[in-house]
Amino acid sequence: MKLSVARAGRMVRLLFGQVRGDDLRRRRLIGVVQGAVTNLSGRLIGVFVSFLSVPLTISYLGQERYGAWITMASLLAWLQITDFGVGNGLTTAVSTAFGEDRLDRVRKHVSNALFLLAGVSGLTGLVAVIAWPSIAWNGLFGLKDPAAQQEISQAVAVALGIFLVQFPLSVPGRVFGAM
Repeated sequence: MKLSVARAGRMVRLLFGQVRGDDLRRRRLIGVVQGAVTNLSGRLIGVFVSFLSVPLTISYLGQERYGAWITMASLLAWLQITDFGVGNGLTTAVSTAFGEDRLDRVRKHVSNALFLLAGVSGLTGLVAVIAWPSIAWNGLFGLKDPAAQQEISQAVAVALGIFLVQFPLSVPGRVFGAM
Protein backbone atom coordinates (compact mmCIF):
# COMPACT_ATOMS: atom_id res chain seq x y z
CA MET A 1 0.00 0.00 0.00
CA LYS A 2 2.81 2.41 0.86
CA LEU A 3 4.57 1.69 -2.40
CA SER A 4 1.51 2.47 -4.52
CA VAL A 5 0.79 5.71 -2.64
CA ALA A 6 4.40 6.81 -3.10
CA ARG A 7 4.26 5.92 -6.80
CA ALA A 8 0.99 7.82 -7.20
CA GLY A 9 2.55 10.84 -5.48
CA ARG A 10 5.49 10.77 -7.91
CA MET A 11 3.11 10.57 -10.87
CA VAL A 12 1.13 13.57 -9.61
CA ARG A 13 4.36 15.56 -9.12
CA LEU A 14 5.48 14.48 -12.60
CA LEU A 15 2.23 15.69 -14.17
CA PHE A 16 1.67 18.88 -12.20
CA GLY A 17 4.96 19.70 -10.49
CA GLN A 18 7.30 22.55 -11.23
CA VAL A 19 10.70 21.92 -12.79
CA ARG A 20 13.85 23.96 -12.44
CA GLY A 21 14.72 25.88 -15.59
CA ASP A 22 18.13 24.25 -15.94
CA ASP A 23 16.81 20.65 -15.79
CA LEU A 24 16.02 20.26 -19.51
CA ARG A 25 15.83 16.46 -19.47
CA ARG A 26 13.18 16.41 -16.74
CA ARG A 27 11.33 19.31 -18.35
CA ARG A 28 11.19 17.42 -21.66
CA LEU A 29 9.96 14.24 -19.91
CA ILE A 30 7.24 16.17 -18.11
CA GLY A 31 6.22 17.82 -21.38
CA VAL A 32 5.93 14.43 -23.10
CA VAL A 33 3.94 12.92 -20.23
CA GLN A 34 1.63 15.93 -19.99
CA GLY A 35 1.10 15.90 -23.76
CA ALA A 36 0.27 12.20 -23.73
CA VAL A 37 -2.17 12.56 -20.84
CA THR A 38 -3.83 15.58 -22.47
CA ASN A 39 -4.12 13.77 -25.81
CA LEU A 40 -5.59 10.65 -24.22
CA SER A 41 -8.02 12.70 -22.13
CA GLY A 42 -9.17 14.65 -25.18
CA ARG A 43 -9.75 11.47 -27.16
CA LEU A 44 -11.71 9.86 -24.32
CA ILE A 45 -13.90 12.94 -23.97
CA GLY A 46 -14.45 12.93 -27.75
CA VAL A 47 -15.56 9.29 -27.72
CA PHE A 48 -17.86 9.93 -24.76
CA VAL A 49 -19.44 12.96 -26.47
CA SER A 50 -19.90 10.95 -29.68
CA PHE A 51 -21.74 8.20 -27.82
CA LEU A 52 -24.03 10.80 -26.26
CA SER A 53 -24.60 12.88 -29.39
CA VAL A 54 -25.50 10.12 -31.88
CA PRO A 55 -28.92 9.24 -30.38
CA LEU A 56 -29.71 12.92 -29.85
CA THR A 57 -28.78 13.79 -33.43
CA ILE A 58 -30.74 10.90 -34.94
CA SER A 59 -33.85 11.86 -32.98
CA TYR A 60 -33.47 15.50 -34.06
CA LEU A 61 -32.62 15.03 -37.74
CA GLY A 62 -34.29 11.73 -38.50
CA GLN A 63 -32.57 8.69 -39.98
CA GLU A 64 -32.38 9.89 -43.58
CA ARG A 65 -30.97 13.33 -42.81
CA TYR A 66 -28.59 11.84 -40.25
CA GLY A 67 -27.30 9.43 -42.90
CA ALA A 68 -26.73 12.30 -45.34
CA TRP A 69 -24.97 14.30 -42.62
CA ILE A 70 -22.67 11.42 -41.69
CA THR A 71 -21.89 10.78 -45.36
CA MET A 72 -20.94 14.43 -45.91
CA ALA A 73 -18.83 14.51 -42.76
CA SER A 74 -17.03 11.30 -43.72
CA LEU A 75 -16.28 12.50 -47.24
CA LEU A 76 -14.96 15.82 -45.97
CA ALA A 77 -12.81 14.04 -43.37
CA TRP A 78 -11.25 11.93 -46.14
CA LEU A 79 -10.70 15.02 -48.26
CA GLN A 80 -8.98 16.73 -45.33
CA ILE A 81 -6.46 13.88 -45.18
CA THR A 82 -5.63 14.36 -48.85
CA ASP A 83 -3.89 17.70 -48.64
CA PHE A 84 -1.50 16.45 -51.33
CA GLY A 85 1.20 15.89 -48.73
CA VAL A 86 1.53 19.61 -48.13
CA GLY A 87 0.75 19.31 -44.42
CA ASN A 88 3.30 16.58 -43.76
CA GLY A 89 5.89 18.27 -45.96
CA LEU A 90 5.32 21.55 -44.16
CA THR A 91 5.72 19.88 -40.77
CA THR A 92 9.02 18.32 -41.82
CA ALA A 93 10.36 21.48 -43.46
CA VAL A 94 9.39 23.75 -40.57
CA SER A 95 10.80 21.44 -37.90
CA THR A 96 14.08 21.11 -39.83
CA ALA A 97 14.39 24.86 -40.40
CA PHE A 98 13.42 25.62 -36.80
CA GLY A 99 15.98 23.11 -35.56
CA GLU A 100 18.63 24.86 -37.63
CA ASP A 101 17.46 28.22 -36.23
CA ARG A 102 16.59 29.45 -39.74
CA LEU A 103 13.45 31.49 -39.16
CA ASP A 104 13.68 32.93 -42.67
CA ARG A 105 13.16 29.41 -44.05
CA VAL A 106 10.29 28.79 -41.63
CA ARG A 107 8.53 31.91 -42.92
CA LYS A 108 9.13 30.88 -46.53
CA HIS A 109 7.79 27.35 -46.00
CA VAL A 110 4.72 28.59 -44.14
CA SER A 111 3.85 31.19 -46.77
CA ASN A 112 4.38 28.70 -49.62
CA ALA A 113 2.12 26.14 -47.96
CA LEU A 114 -0.52 28.74 -47.18
CA PHE A 115 -0.65 30.06 -50.74
CA LEU A 116 -0.58 26.54 -52.22
CA LEU A 117 -3.47 25.35 -50.06
CA ALA A 118 -5.40 28.57 -50.70
CA GLY A 119 -4.89 28.05 -54.45
CA VAL A 120 -6.04 24.43 -54.27
CA SER A 121 -9.03 25.53 -52.20
CA GLY A 122 -9.93 28.27 -54.67
CA LEU A 123 -9.54 25.97 -57.67
CA THR A 124 -11.68 23.31 -56.01
CA GLY A 125 -14.33 25.91 -55.24
CA LEU A 126 -14.32 27.08 -58.85
CA VAL A 127 -14.73 23.52 -60.15
CA ALA A 128 -17.54 22.97 -57.64
CA VAL A 129 -19.38 26.11 -58.79
CA ILE A 130 -19.10 25.05 -62.42
CA ALA A 131 -20.13 21.42 -61.84
CA TRP A 132 -22.78 22.10 -59.17
CA PRO A 133 -25.87 22.35 -61.43
CA SER A 134 -25.17 19.04 -63.14
CA ILE A 135 -24.88 16.97 -59.94
CA ALA A 136 -28.00 15.07 -58.85
CA TRP A 137 -27.62 15.37 -55.08
CA ASN A 138 -30.82 13.49 -54.28
CA GLY A 139 -29.71 10.46 -56.27
CA LEU A 140 -26.18 10.65 -54.93
CA PHE A 141 -27.37 10.52 -51.32
CA GLY A 142 -30.40 8.30 -52.06
CA LEU A 143 -32.87 10.61 -50.34
CA LYS A 144 -36.61 9.89 -50.40
CA ASP A 145 -37.94 12.51 -47.97
CA PRO A 146 -39.06 15.63 -49.89
CA ALA A 147 -37.81 18.00 -47.18
CA ALA A 148 -34.39 16.32 -47.15
CA GLN A 149 -34.27 16.47 -50.96
CA GLN A 150 -34.80 20.24 -50.84
CA GLU A 151 -32.11 20.77 -48.22
CA ILE A 152 -29.30 18.52 -49.45
CA SER A 153 -27.85 20.81 -52.11
CA GLN A 154 -27.60 23.74 -49.69
CA ALA A 155 -26.22 21.50 -46.93
CA VAL A 156 -23.47 20.18 -49.20
CA ALA A 157 -22.69 23.72 -50.36
CA VAL A 158 -22.31 24.97 -46.77
CA ALA A 159 -20.21 21.95 -45.76
CA LEU A 160 -17.97 22.31 -48.81
CA GLY A 161 -17.63 26.05 -48.22
CA ILE A 162 -16.55 25.53 -44.62
CA PHE A 163 -14.11 22.83 -45.75
CA LEU A 164 -12.59 25.06 -48.44
CA VAL A 165 -12.11 27.92 -45.98
CA GLN A 166 -10.67 25.57 -43.36
CA PHE A 167 -8.25 23.89 -45.80
CA PRO A 168 -5.66 26.72 -45.86
CA LEU A 169 -6.39 27.56 -42.23
CA SER A 170 -4.92 24.18 -41.21
CA VAL A 171 -1.40 25.60 -41.75
CA PRO A 172 -1.00 27.16 -38.25
CA GLY A 173 -1.77 23.83 -36.59
CA ARG A 174 0.89 22.13 -38.68
CA VAL A 175 3.41 24.84 -37.84
CA PHE A 176 2.60 24.59 -34.14
CA GLY A 177 3.03 20.79 -34.31
CA ALA A 178 6.36 21.15 -36.07
CA MET A 179 7.75 23.55 -33.50
